Amino acid sequence: MRPARTADVRAIRALVTPLAEQRVLLQKEAVAYYESVGDFVVAEEDGRVVGCGALHVLWEDLGEVRTLAVDASALGRGSGRRCSTRSSGGPGCSGSRGCSA
Repeated sequence: MRPARTADVRAIRALVTPLAEQRVLLQKEAVAYYESVGDFVVAEEDGRVVGCGALHVLWEDLGEVRTLAVDASALGRGSGRRCSTRSSGGPGCSGSRGCSA
C-alpha cells in the first residue's frame, strides 16, 4: 500500500473501467485522475497495481472515500479493505470526524 503517483493513473483507470461499464462507479476523464492523484492510495501485488482508493475532503471535519476499486484477480485478499482504511487514514479519517463511502 502506498500513495499513488501520476504513473499509476493508467492502472487506476484500468481498475475503474470494468466497474464503470457495470455502472458501479462513474467513469472519469484521465485529467480528473491526474488532478486528484494525491487523494489516492494503491495496493500492489508483485509490482502490479491491483487496487485503489481515494479520500476526497469535503470539509474540515468530513471526508468521503471515493473510487474504491480492486482488480477481479485480487478480490478477497484484503486489497479493498486496505485501500479504504489507508485512504481514509483509518479511524478518524485523516483528522476528520466523519467519513462516508
